[in-house]
Amino acid sequence: MIKSLFDWANLITSLGLIVGTSSIILSINSHFILAMLTMLVAVCCDVFDGMVARKFRKKKSNFQDMLGVQLDSLADLIHSGVAPGVFVYTILDSNDLFTLSLVFYIVFCCFLRLAYFNCVGLNDKGFFYGLPVFYSPMILSITFLINISLNSNIFFYIFSLIVPSLMVITSLRVKKLTQGLAFYLFTIALLSLVTIYGFMVF
Repeated sequence: MIKSLFDWANLITSLGLIVGTSSIILSINSHFILAMLTMLVAVCCDVFDGMVARKFRKKKSNFQDMLGVQLDSLADLIHSGVAPGVFVYTILDSNDLFTLSLVFYIVFCCFLRLAYFNCVGLNDKGFFYGLPVFYSPMILSITFLINISLNSNIFFYIFSLIVPSLMVITSLRVKKLTQGLAFYLFTIALLSLVTIYGFMVF
């Protein structure tokens, strides 16, 4: 079982799981910038493990390929579902029913989307049905940066939880990102957060 992980794509997926779990721990300890950074790093792992898997597909066994699909979904649930939910719950610092409902909502939508994708995948024209779950941490990071300036919890609720999670479980057709575009989007988000973190520390 363990030796099946010795595949570059599965190792990257496992790294994403570890980094995503680190994001949860950082959120619980109120290290929000670092939590967001690690969340995005985990999502980057999600993007690049697919690229690596496609590149080395001919060298992989069928079992490694099947295991990779399952590992990828489980890691996605952690870094694109549970981690954003814990992040929002911790930063809002509230136990009211509305906040708890929003947190459960984002985790459940991610859970449902991943299960659906495992059954359906891409359609024949290369489109996803529903917004891929890794968009949620990206949108969360952008609205978090805006929220630092605007200090608007309503804005944060709507654009970080309700809208992206709803789009995840709709029948919206989303074209698969090209490798270059995905890379640039993640790089810009990460650099923005690193810059803000640098200003806060120094």
